Amino acid sequence: MKKSIVLVSAFILVLGVAISHAEVRSKNAVGYVKVEIPGERLELVSTPFVNLDQSAQTLDDIFGTDLPDNTVVFVFQQGPGYTPYTYYDGDGWLDDDFLPAGDTVLERGDAFWVDLPAGSTNQTIFVMGEVPGDDLAPTNTVVVPEGLRLFSFAYPAELSINDVRSGVNPLDLDEIHVWDAEGRRYHTFTFYDEDGWLDDDFLPVDIILQPGRGYWYESGSATVWEQVKPYDWP
Repeated sequence: MKKSIVLVSAFILVLGVAISHAEVRSKNAVGYVKVEIPGERLELVSTPFVNLDQSAQTLDDIFGTDLPDNTVVFVFQQGPGYTPYTYYDGDGWLDDDFLPAGDTVLERGDAFWVDLPAGSTNQTIFVMGEVPGDDLAPTNTVVVPEGLRLFSFAYPAELSINDVRSGVNPLDLDEIHVWDAEGRRYHTFTFYDEDGWLDDDFLPVDIILQPGRGYWYESGSATVWEQVKPYDWP
């Protein structure tokens, strides 16, 4: 499956420079992931960063004015379902009542759909922010309900789902659904107590969680994951 999101493996140390009017500390490390969104297709996206003032990132922080007019971001919650936010040139991000929605928070560890409008071409954006560090976020909690949940790995690094730092502690017959935007289909992998994660042909797989990407997880029981920062600095 073609990877749609590529980690750019360089962090920029910011020393004594004011960025976006935020207080900058000597340990600030600014990173970014390159996100490829296919034209006229949905893509699952996430953010592994925070703002330099340590606040959670919003629609404006992540996308700003980088996407085409009438792009829609769908945020999912189990129970209420999807909440759409639409970008309009000149007005920014608005909700269904046409009220400003640019300050809507998109949490690390969550994921959301980006739907480009009809007639659009492939879009490349750079999700940017401060790299979570020990003083800010050495762990990240993901609440997994019984049933379906969109999630992501909350740090800018690739990590196997089998790595203890992913927090994932699967139960027998749990499933992860990986969206393939190019093929417009899901790849589903199932966990078996005796065999680990298997594909549809019952072959073992090592699922690599990619920074900036989102996934569906389907669990038979509610649980809590503690994701652990997988790098030493910052």
